[in-house]
Amino acid sequence: MLFLINKFSKNMKNIFQKSIWASSVFLLMFTANSCMENTDILTENAKAGGLVKPVTANFPYKLGATPTFDVVVIVPVGPAITSIKVMNSYTNKKDTLLSNEVVMSTINVAGANATEELSQTFTLAYADLIKDLVIDSGAMSANELTLNIGDFWTFRYVAVMSDGREVANNAKTTIAVANQYAGNYECKGVFTHPVNGPRKIDEEKFLTPVTATKCWCWLVTWEDQVMTFILTYRMTTLALLPKVQML
Repeated sequence: MLFLINKFSKNMKNIFQKSIWASSVFLLMFTANSCMENTDILTENAKAGGLVKPVTANFPYKLGATPTFDVVVIVPVGPAITSIKVMNSYTNKKDTLLSNEVVMSTINVAGANATEELSQTFTLAYADLIKDLVIDSGAMSANELTLNIGDFWTFRYVAVMSDGREVANNAKTTIAVANQYAGNYECKGVFTHPVNGPRKIDEEKFLTPVTATKCWCWLVTWEDQVMTFILTYRMTTLALLPKVQML
Protein backbone atom coordinates (compact mmCIF):
# COMPACT_ATOMS: atom_id res chain seq x y z
CA MET A 1 0.00 0.00 0.00
CA LEU A 2 2.82 2.34 0.77
CA PHE A 3 4.36 1.63 -2.64
CA LEU A 4 1.16 2.46 -4.45
CA ILE A 5 0.78 5.69 -2.59
CA ASN A 6 4.33 6.75 -3.45
CA LYS A 7 3.87 5.85 -7.12
CA PHE A 8 0.60 7.73 -7.27
CA SER A 9 2.26 10.75 -5.64
CA LYS A 10 5.11 10.62 -8.14
CA ASN A 11 2.72 10.50 -11.09
CA MET A 12 0.75 13.43 -9.71
CA LYS A 13 3.97 15.38 -9.26
CA ASN A 14 4.96 14.77 -12.90
CA ILE A 15 1.52 15.83 -14.13
CA PHE A 16 1.66 18.98 -11.96
CA GLN A 17 5.14 19.90 -13.26
CA LYS A 18 4.06 19.37 -16.88
CA SER A 19 1.00 21.53 -16.30
CA ILE A 20 3.15 24.33 -14.90
CA TRP A 21 5.53 24.07 -17.88
CA ALA A 22 2.66 24.17 -20.37
CA SER A 23 1.11 27.16 -18.61
CA SER A 24 4.43 29.01 -18.61
CA VAL A 25 4.93 28.43 -22.35
CA PHE A 26 1.38 29.62 -23.06
CA LEU A 27 1.85 32.71 -20.90
CA LEU A 28 5.17 33.53 -22.61
CA MET A 29 3.62 33.16 -26.08
CA PHE A 30 0.67 35.33 -25.07
CA THR A 31 2.94 38.03 -23.65
CA ALA A 32 5.16 38.08 -26.75
CA ASN A 33 2.11 38.22 -29.01
CA SER A 34 0.64 41.08 -26.97
CA CYS A 35 3.91 43.03 -27.16
CA MET A 36 4.04 42.53 -30.92
CA GLU A 37 0.45 43.70 -31.28
CA ASN A 38 1.11 46.82 -29.16
CA THR A 39 4.23 47.59 -31.14
CA ASP A 40 2.33 47.29 -34.41
CA ILE A 41 -0.44 49.54 -33.14
CA LEU A 42 2.04 52.16 -31.92
CA THR A 43 3.95 52.06 -35.18
CA GLU A 44 0.79 52.37 -37.21
CA ASN A 45 -0.60 55.28 -35.16
CA ALA A 46 2.70 57.13 -34.49
CA LYS A 47 2.85 60.79 -35.53
CA ALA A 48 6.08 62.37 -36.71
CA GLY A 49 7.33 65.76 -37.83
CA GLY A 50 7.37 69.28 -36.45
CA LEU A 51 11.13 69.60 -36.03
CA VAL A 52 12.52 73.15 -35.83
CA LYS A 53 16.26 73.81 -35.43
CA PRO A 54 17.26 77.26 -34.14
CA VAL A 55 20.55 78.34 -35.74
CA THR A 56 20.57 81.27 -33.32
CA ALA A 57 20.82 79.36 -30.06
CA ASN A 58 22.32 82.21 -28.02
CA PHE A 59 22.59 85.94 -28.58
CA PRO A 60 23.98 88.74 -26.33
CA TYR A 61 21.55 91.65 -26.28
CA LYS A 62 23.90 94.58 -25.63
CA LEU A 63 21.98 97.30 -23.85
CA GLY A 64 21.98 100.59 -25.71
CA ALA A 65 23.69 99.06 -28.73
CA THR A 66 21.24 96.59 -30.28
CA PRO A 67 18.65 98.44 -32.39
CA THR A 68 17.59 95.20 -34.10
CA PHE A 69 18.88 91.66 -34.47
CA ASP A 70 18.05 88.55 -36.51
CA VAL A 71 17.07 85.08 -35.30
CA VAL A 72 17.47 82.21 -37.78
CA VAL A 73 15.77 78.80 -37.63
CA ILE A 74 15.99 75.78 -39.94
CA VAL A 75 12.93 73.69 -40.84
CA PRO A 76 14.10 70.27 -42.12
CA VAL A 77 12.28 68.30 -44.81
CA GLY A 78 9.40 66.38 -43.25
CA PRO A 79 5.65 66.31 -42.70
CA ALA A 80 4.10 69.61 -43.71
CA ILE A 81 4.25 72.42 -41.14
CA THR A 82 1.67 75.18 -41.49
CA SER A 83 3.31 77.70 -39.15
CA ILE A 84 5.70 78.05 -36.22
CA LYS A 85 4.74 79.87 -33.03
CA VAL A 86 7.66 81.65 -31.38
CA MET A 87 6.89 81.65 -27.65
CA ASN A 88 8.65 84.26 -25.51
CA SER A 89 9.28 84.59 -21.76
CA TYR A 90 11.68 86.60 -19.60
CA THR A 91 13.69 85.55 -16.56
CA ASN A 92 14.84 88.07 -13.97
CA LYS A 93 17.83 86.16 -12.64
CA LYS A 94 18.69 88.66 -9.91
CA ASP A 95 15.29 88.52 -8.19
CA THR A 96 14.42 84.97 -9.37
CA LEU A 97 11.29 86.09 -11.22
CA LEU A 98 9.71 84.60 -14.35
CA SER A 99 7.32 86.41 -16.67
CA ASN A 100 4.29 85.00 -18.42
CA GLU A 101 4.79 83.33 -21.80
CA VAL A 102 3.35 84.91 -24.95
CA VAL A 103 3.29 84.25 -28.68
CA MET A 104 5.83 86.83 -29.81
CA SER A 105 5.82 85.96 -33.51
CA THR A 106 4.39 83.48 -36.00
CA ILE A 107 6.47 82.15 -38.89
CA ASN A 108 4.45 81.14 -41.94
CA VAL A 109 5.71 77.89 -43.49
CA ALA A 110 2.60 76.87 -45.49
CA GLY A 111 3.80 73.26 -45.89
CA ALA A 112 6.85 74.24 -47.97
CA ASN A 113 9.09 72.02 -45.81
CA ALA A 114 7.38 68.92 -47.26
CA THR A 115 9.64 69.16 -50.32
CA GLU A 116 12.71 71.13 -49.19
CA GLU A 117 14.61 72.35 -46.15
CA LEU A 118 13.79 75.93 -45.23
CA SER A 119 15.79 78.68 -43.53
CA GLN A 120 13.55 81.23 -41.82
CA THR A 121 14.76 84.59 -40.44
CA PHE A 122 12.82 87.01 -38.26
CA THR A 123 14.04 90.41 -37.11
CA LEU A 124 13.40 91.73 -33.61
CA ALA A 125 13.78 94.96 -31.66
CA TYR A 126 13.48 95.68 -27.94
CA ALA A 127 9.78 96.54 -28.35
CA ASP A 128 9.19 93.02 -29.71
CA LEU A 129 11.04 91.42 -26.81
CA ILE A 130 8.92 93.08 -24.11
CA LYS A 131 5.51 93.12 -25.86
CA ASP A 132 2.73 91.71 -23.62
CA LEU A 133 5.20 90.39 -21.05
CA VAL A 134 4.25 90.80 -17.39
CA ILE A 135 6.72 90.20 -14.57
CA ASP A 136 6.19 90.79 -10.86
CA SER A 137 2.64 92.00 -11.64
CA GLY A 138 3.83 94.73 -13.99
CA ALA A 139 4.76 95.34 -17.60
CA MET A 140 8.44 95.31 -18.51
CA SER A 141 10.22 98.66 -18.58
CA ALA A 142 10.35 100.52 -21.87
CA ASN A 143 13.86 101.66 -20.86
CA GLU A 144 16.18 98.76 -21.58
CA LEU A 145 19.01 100.30 -19.55
CA THR A 146 17.11 99.38 -16.37
CA LEU A 147 17.49 95.65 -17.03
CA ASN A 148 19.84 93.49 -14.97
CA ILE A 149 22.96 92.00 -16.52
CA GLY A 150 22.47 88.23 -16.66
CA ASP A 151 18.70 88.34 -17.18
CA PHE A 152 17.47 86.62 -20.34
CA TRP A 153 14.61 85.95 -22.73
CA THR A 154 13.77 82.37 -23.77
CA PHE A 155 12.21 81.53 -27.13
CA ARG A 156 10.36 78.21 -27.55
CA TYR A 157 9.29 76.94 -30.95
CA VAL A 158 5.90 75.25 -31.43
CA ALA A 159 5.21 73.80 -34.89
CA VAL A 160 1.58 73.78 -36.04
CA MET A 161 1.16 70.80 -38.36
CA SER A 162 -1.13 70.56 -41.40
CA ASP A 163 -3.29 68.04 -39.49
CA GLY A 164 -3.82 70.53 -36.64
CA ARG A 165 -1.35 69.04 -34.16
CA GLU A 166 1.02 71.33 -32.22
CA VAL A 167 4.54 70.00 -31.67
CA ALA A 168 6.70 71.68 -28.99
CA ASN A 169 10.42 71.54 -29.80
CA ASN A 170 13.10 71.00 -27.15
CA ALA A 171 15.64 73.31 -28.80
CA LYS A 172 15.35 76.93 -27.63
CA THR A 173 16.95 80.34 -28.19
CA THR A 174 18.34 82.38 -25.29
CA ILE A 175 18.72 86.17 -25.57
CA ALA A 176 20.96 87.33 -22.71
CA VAL A 177 21.05 90.88 -21.34
CA ALA A 178 24.62 92.14 -21.80
CA ASN A 179 26.74 95.25 -21.27
CA GLN A 180 27.99 96.62 -24.58
CA TYR A 181 31.43 97.54 -23.21
CA ALA A 182 32.21 94.31 -21.36
CA GLY A 183 35.03 92.22 -22.81
CA ASN A 184 38.77 92.12 -23.38
CA TYR A 185 40.77 95.27 -24.06
CA GLU A 186 44.43 96.02 -24.72
CA CYS A 187 45.37 98.47 -21.99
CA LYS A 188 48.36 100.78 -22.52
CA GLY A 189 49.45 103.82 -20.58
CA VAL A 190 50.99 105.01 -17.33
CA PHE A 191 49.44 104.70 -13.89
CA THR A 192 50.75 107.29 -11.43
CA HIS A 193 50.42 106.49 -7.75
CA PRO A 194 50.34 109.55 -5.46
CA VAL A 195 53.06 108.04 -3.24
CA ASN A 196 54.86 105.38 -5.27
CA GLY A 197 55.05 107.27 -8.54
CA PRO A 198 54.44 106.18 -12.15
CA ARG A 199 54.18 102.66 -13.50
CA LYS A 200 53.73 101.61 -17.16
CA ILE A 201 50.78 99.42 -18.11
CA ASP A 202 50.85 97.34 -21.30
CA GLU A 203 48.60 94.28 -20.95
CA GLU A 204 45.16 92.87 -21.69
CA LYS A 205 42.34 93.82 -19.33
CA PHE A 206 38.82 92.44 -19.03
CA LEU A 207 35.91 94.78 -18.29
CA THR A 208 33.40 92.87 -16.16
CA PRO A 209 29.79 94.09 -16.39
CA VAL A 210 28.13 95.39 -13.23
CA THR A 211 25.01 97.07 -14.59
CA ALA A 212 23.87 98.36 -17.95
CA THR A 213 26.04 101.44 -17.42
CA LYS A 214 28.95 100.16 -15.31
CA CYS A 215 31.93 97.84 -15.66
CA TRP A 216 34.75 97.11 -13.25
CA CYS A 217 38.30 96.07 -13.93
CA TRP A 218 41.46 95.16 -12.03
CA LEU A 219 43.92 97.94 -12.81
CA VAL A 220 47.26 97.32 -11.17
CA THR A 221 49.00 95.57 -8.29
CA TRP A 222 51.52 97.74 -6.44
CA GLU A 223 53.47 95.85 -3.82
CA ASP A 224 50.70 94.58 -1.50
CA GLN A 225 48.00 96.87 -2.93
CA VAL A 226 45.44 95.74 -5.49
CA MET A 227 43.66 98.59 -7.28
CA THR A 228 40.55 98.37 -9.40
CA PHE A 229 38.35 100.95 -11.10
CA ILE A 230 34.71 101.33 -12.05
CA LEU A 231 33.90 102.76 -15.46
CA THR A 232 30.56 104.56 -15.53
CA TYR A 233 29.23 105.84 -18.82
CA ARG A 234 26.22 107.72 -20.10
CA MET A 235 25.16 107.96 -23.69
CA THR A 236 24.88 111.38 -25.30
CA THR A 237 24.47 112.47 -28.87
CA LEU A 238 28.16 113.31 -29.02
CA ALA A 239 30.32 111.04 -26.95
CA LEU A 240 30.77 108.53 -24.17
CA LEU A 241 31.76 110.23 -20.91
CA PRO A 242 33.74 107.95 -18.56
CA LYS A 243 34.15 108.38 -14.84
CA VAL A 244 36.98 106.55 -13.07
CA GLN A 245 36.75 105.77 -9.38
CA MET A 246 39.58 104.32 -7.35
CA LEU A 247 38.61 101.77 -4.70
